[in-house]
Amino acid sequence: MSRMLEYERQLLLDMVGVNCLLISAAGLDIERVMESLLRAYLDPRNLVLVVGTGNEQELRLANALGVPPSTQKCSYDEGGVVFVTARVLVVDALRDRVPLANVTGVVMLRAHAILAQEAFALRLFRQRNPTGFICAVSDAPSRFSSHNVRKVMRTIFCDNLLLWPRFHSVVVSALSGVTPEVVELHVKMTQSMLKIQTALLELLSYCVRELRRLNPGLLDELNVEEALASPRTLQRLLDPVWHQLGPKSRQLIADAKTLRTLLRSLCQSDSTSFLAQLAPLRTAEYAQRSSGWLLLPAAESLFVLAKGRDGNDKEICPKWSALADVLEEEAKDDGENKILILAEERRTCRQLMRYLTKDEASSEDDQTFFKKNNCLVFLEPLVSPLEPLLAAFSPRIIILYDANVVAVRQLEVFQARNPEPRLRVYFVVFGGSVEEQLYLTALRREKDAFEALVREKASLGAGEVSVDVGVESAKHGIVLVDVREFRSELPNLLHQKEVRVEPITLKVGDYIVTRDLCVERKSVSDLIGSLNSGRLYKQATAMQRNYKRPVLLIEFEGKDVARLPMQRLQLLTLLFPRLRIIWSPSPHASAEMLVELKAGHDEPSLEHAVASHRYDTPLLHEQFDTTMREFVSCLPGVHSKNLRSVLSQGGSLAQLFTMDAAKLAELTGTAATGQSLHSALHKALSPNLQANYVKPKKQPLKRKWPSKKT
Repeated sequence: MSRMLEYERQLLLDMVGVNCLLISAAGLDIERVMESLLRAYLDPRNLVLVVGTGNEQELRLANALGVPPSTQKCSYDEGGVVFVTARVLVVDALRDRVPLANVTGVVMLRAHAILAQEAFALRLFRQRNPTGFICAVSDAPSRFSSHNVRKVMRTIFCDNLLLWPRFHSVVVSALSGVTPEVVELHVKMTQSMLKIQTALLELLSYCVRELRRLNPGLLDELNVEEALASPRTLQRLLDPVWHQLGPKSRQLIADAKTLRTLLRSLCQSDSTSFLAQLAPLRTAEYAQRSSGWLLLPAAESLFVLAKGRDGNDKEICPKWSALADVLEEEAKDDGENKILILAEERRTCRQLMRYLTKDEASSEDDQTFFKKNNCLVFLEPLVSPLEPLLAAFSPRIIILYDANVVAVRQLEVFQARNPEPRLRVYFVVFGGSVEEQLYLTALRREKDAFEALVREKASLGAGEVSVDVGVESAKHGIVLVDVREFRSELPNLLHQKEVRVEPITLKVGDYIVTRDLCVERKSVSDLIGSLNSGRLYKQATAMQRNYKRPVLLIEFEGKDVARLPMQRLQLLTLLFPRLRIIWSPSPHASAEMLVELKAGHDEPSLEHAVASHRYDTPLLHEQFDTTMREFVSCLPGVHSKNLRSVLSQGGSLAQLFTMDAAKLAELTGTAATGQSLHSALHKALSPNLQANYVKPKKQPLKRKWPSKKT
């Protein structure tokens, strides 16, 4: 492990054993600081739980620390550092498998993406352990607003906010010692590329104007710059008002995302690939569902110019020519240099490989390096962190084909840690292009976010974000919850409402609220999938068999109303008359409803929940012949509750005729129904029926002739 920088040591000292929320600038390699922090707690006398990690990040940290990842079983009793998913931690805590009172602390990565499971786990930890530390980390400052940062701090039960932007004095001092030699190459776009970019921006501006016109007062903050942002950023802006948008507005948003993808592809791909991306947009099917931008003159110019670039004299991407010139210049040196070219996508790396090697490597798409004179050239996609890649190749020259803020900072950090040799970094970007604008916008967004967070930190008073976690209680009784439901927010909300949540693997339903009430929770997407596959029909059948009050709880948001399959739900209520459907606009409303439904009723039975039939039990129409099933169901003494028993144990009609009344009583459930069925099968027809039968006389056929008038 290379030496730690001054700001990393300072960060480590600020975080050890302290309740805090750390927000750092992207690219400062906070993962390295977290590795050092966790290494300090590897002693078996400690027990530190790590939650909220991504899969790749968790594997890197686990391998560096020599501990198993969350995908492998581990014992809490062994101590040290334990990686665990939030859902598993919640279930283990509720089942008293983890000694939360003895836990040293909890470390949570990716605090900007905290979910219900992490919030539930931290709440349980703080209720049972008021002294252990909680340390949350994030490197996405733009995901925090003044309201959001307070909410996160309340969730993790801390009032200490640590901010480390790139312009922090300690960071600036640490990274300004040895810096790489940076050569900026501002490549000029061709005339056709400039015209295509202008056309795409005009079309994107049309989509934004139409969105604001159709939704006055809702999307006033939306502009072309926001539309050019990443899809996640745009979606976060639209989520609060998504349910109020009509079909045309949603299509305009989809078209804006398509145009943004084309703008990025214009700067990254060759003319042939760009034209291939345009081809599906000129079909009649897409024209019918599009928002109308295809009818604008700019759209016609877009297609004509794109086809012209890919004509007989194919236009070479100016970046490719600039890249080839750099390689030619560097290959003139007598020394053996290693050159690393970094691009955002692997597809771009393959295109560059074919161009730079003059199709020599086209037969080997997986080849990622070639030799040019005395230089060994590697082409790799951008990954985070970059340090393992740089340590493996040890390049002297690095070419950034795509502008990326995180990559630039990681190169700065790597150079500061490894002063020798000094790197030469070529920063290739189209001057005056959308690519350059996006890079500058990312820097400005991060700077503005940190300035807002600094002001927010200054306004935070002592104890302003503290929350009383309360104590665990079962004031409103017990609810049995399926372990798979802990991915949702509802179990956490029930626990906050002083309901004792018991995790169990349920065969029928998701929530057993009372002895007779079973709830199956569905989101709209899950509801549609269950109706299409027939799974909901089996689940409703199982609930109706095992519980007197089966309930289907449908959680929907405003944007999901248009997708609700109302006709299928009406058919479901006709097939299952005892099934009740509850509509809930949010998990909070669902928790309120379940608490109200539980009031004044008996507690659920764990033994009955475990013994309930699975919903894959064969249905009547799947197990028995339809004609015989309908015939037997019409016999006296046979009803819906004993029909399965009669069909499965009766064998055939011939066997039913041989059974006495006592045996039939066993099949039908009661002596009365058994006697009724026995009488119907063996009692002779009344002789008076034949004696009293009088054959009707034939009446002469009277033919009515038409009148003379007709």
